[in-house]
Amino acid sequence: MLRQISEINRKKPQRLQTLVRHSALSMTYLFFAAIPVSMAIFHPGITGYERANLEDMVYGRAYRPFVQRTLVPLIVRNCTFVVPHSAKSFLQDKFNASQIVKKIQWNPQYAVEHLITAAVMYLSFLAFLLILRSFILNFLDLSAKASHLAVFFIAVLLPPTFAYKVYIYDFPQMLLFTGCLLLLYKQNWKLFYPLYVLGCINKEMTILIPLAFLFWMGTKSLKGSALLHFLIQLIVGVSIYLAINHIFRSNPGGATEWHLVRNLTKPFILGGFGKLRLLLFLLSVVLPIWQFKKAPLFLKASLLAIYPALICLTVLFGQMDEVRVYYEALPVVYTFALSAIGIKFKNQI
Repeated sequence: MLRQISEINRKKPQRLQTLVRHSALSMTYLFFAAIPVSMAIFHPGITGYERANLEDMVYGRAYRPFVQRTLVPLIVRNCTFVVPHSAKSFLQDKFNASQIVKKIQWNPQYAVEHLITAAVMYLSFLAFLLILRSFILNFLDLSAKASHLAVFFIAVLLPPTFAYKVYIYDFPQMLLFTGCLLLLYKQNWKLFYPLYVLGCINKEMTILIPLAFLFWMGTKSLKGSALLHFLIQLIVGVSIYLAINHIFRSNPGGATEWHLVRNLTKPFILGGFGKLRLLLFLLSVVLPIWQFKKAPLFLKASLLAIYPALICLTVLFGQMDEVRVYYEALPVVYTFALSAIGIKFKNQI
């Protein structure tokens, strides 16, 4: 009996230390997740672009193609619906009197919508950090402490790369796309397909996922259940895109915005953090090429399927110095970058 009591008393400090350690780690994640989200809100902002003002995005009035990224607007509209009218009026009054709100260009009439959107973006980025860590640990021989530091570094590195506006679907897309890649690699289809559907609703670039699957399987192995999964992913992705495109067919704008001339004449604006963005872009191309032979097959396939497609599409329809257009490639490119500083790959699968 005395031995049991002694054993219990010995374990209590250990449990307390574990609780304190986990609590400190959780608070650290909460802190680092707040860095890019708060920076996005204050500079360059998440609203204020006339084609994609936040309230227009939420209520389906924005220009195409922005309005077609509709997952976050769906969430925000449904959450706003359940907020009492008295709370909405209170927040609108507070927003009207706030100088900070004027500075960040939030429309007081849509106070609730802005706050809910900010919460969705924050929770998305927080979850992204956790999923990114899991993704990295599947491919790199990395200690627990080092893996935490790796994802914290991403949270600090992102804000200087914000060239123009940060859109309300950007951080959710990082979460959903990275989650899809991870579940695709694990072939956890029960979780993969719901996440893939959400990703396709959030942004059409999620349709690059079946391309990564195709490159990973190869034409020789793409048969039976693998072929079925590829076709399901392709059909689901295309169907969602066409359905959303049909819903917003009457909105102003087009399916894409043409930026080829701008990218050919002035691809990178070097003022401010422009030089850093250019350096990061060059490193994101060079480091994966350098480490390509050593990498597991899944990373090779994902890189080839995703990053060249994003670069080509950006040259035509995006702005090359806008790092957010490459977010889908971030987990793969970052894993290659970590390997370039000496962290070994785990396997070749």
